[in-house]
Parts: sequence; C-alpha cells; structure tokens
Amino acid sequence: MSPFLSVADMNGLVGEVAADHFLSAFRTFIDHPSLATGTGYMRYITGEMHPLGNCALFEGDVPAEVVAEVIVPLAEAPLPTAVVTTRPTSPAFEAVVASHGFSPFGAMPAMAVDTASLASTSLPDGYLFNQYGPDQSDEFVDSFAAGYELPRPLAALFSPSTAARFDNVEVFGVEKDGRIVSTSILIYANGVAGIYCVSTLPEERKKGLGAHVTAEPLRRALAKGYGVGVLQASEPGHPVYKRLGFQDVSGLPLYMRMPG
Repeated sequence: MSPFLSVADMNGLVGEVAADHFLSAFRTFIDHPSLATGTGYMRYITGEMHPLGNCALFEGDVPAEVVAEVIVPLAEAPLPTAVVTTRPTSPAFEAVVASHGFSPFGAMPAMAVDTASLASTSLPDGYLFNQYGPDQSDEFVDSFAAGYELPRPLAALFSPSTAARFDNVEVFGVEKDGRIVSTSILIYANGVAGIYCVSTLPEERKKGLGAHVTAEPLRRALAKGYGVGVLQASEPGHPVYKRLGFQDVSGLPLYMRMPG
C-alpha cells in the first residue's frame, strides 16, 4: 500500500487506520504458543501478571457469540486479563464482556500527526539516539520492561530479534553512557508509520527523551514518503504526544478483569 501523504489525504479514514494499526502491531509481534487467531480477533495468554499479557483484541463487527467464545479462556484464568477493540462497541458486545466479568476502563486514545508538522525535539548533552538490531535485544528488552513497568517475559515479545524478521519494523532508543534508557518501535503498515513501545527509565524522565524517541523515527519515516504517523497513547504519554502535534482521531475501548 502506498504511504499516505497527510492526514487530509486519508479522506476521513485516519481514525479507523490509527485504531487498526494497533492490532496490526500485535499481530506482528505476538508469537506465543497460546496465540489464537480468527476473522476479526486474536487472543493470547502468557500467564504474566499484567492485563496486556493476557488479552483478546477485536476489529470490526465481530458477532457476540464469537466474542463470548474468544474471551471465555480469559475469564476463567486466575490472571489480570484485558479485552481491546478497535471500533466503538455495541450494546451486545458490552453485555457479553460484562457477563464474563470484564469492566470498562475507558478508551485508549488513537492519535495521528502529519509527520512534516512534528514539533522539534532534541536530546540533552551525553545522550545518543540509535537504531538497534538483534544483538541489542537483551539490553532493549531490559530497558523497555523497566520503563513501561512490564514483566520482562512480556516485554521480550517486542524484541529487536523479533523485529528483525520483518522488513517493515525498525527499533530505536536513546542511550546514555552506553546504556539504553528510552525505547520505541516503528512499524510501517496500512500506509502510515506507527510508533509503539515508547518507554523511558524512571530516573531518566522529564528530559525530553520520550518525545525525541517518538518524533525522530517519524522524521525518518517522512524521508521515506510516509506523511502520517499514528500511535495509541497511554495516560502519561498523551500530553507529550499532543505537544509534538498529534491529535486524537479515535479511541480503542478497553475492558479489564482482575483476579479476586
């Protein structure tokens, strides 16, 4: 698919594309024995004590009976679990997830930006932006797990070793004294460039690292002709992305179930 040149070039599809990119990213990276996929959904259960480690993702208008079948293993697991969908939910969808013990947790903002309009960013003295391959997988995963506060086995699913299997994925980070202190992953899909796995070690925050590790890969994407960048924002990251020029274009409804 040819890259979109701008948000305006997308003719109103930017919200759907930004939301669907999330599922594309997870389909790319989640390689786990528990993975189950079908038309409009994927599910995996890693056993890690984090909702995103045990999750079902839906796209489009999936029938309620299929939703129920997919989420039963999550509802029965004694683990934190999550359900995410890329479209506004129907009353039938909401009734099914509620009947299986999942509670609504709002919607993750899907955001987009014209890459030519990104705000400028820079790094403090002593910090270096870099791109990584499989040889740096352990260091990257360590930093991502600590910065995003994920169990390391879950963070390891998004490693440079996995990324190296795909020609549309690039892995970046910021180093200080040879140590990776901030991370991001860029995925080219559906005509746009998507940013994922943005993290910064707690002791390195408030220095502009997260903004730079988000914007600089998108500047490289612009040089390849990609005029639109997308991401899905966490609560702490949302104001950072707004300052870079991103705008909310849709949301991904999120439901979670925590063990008693």
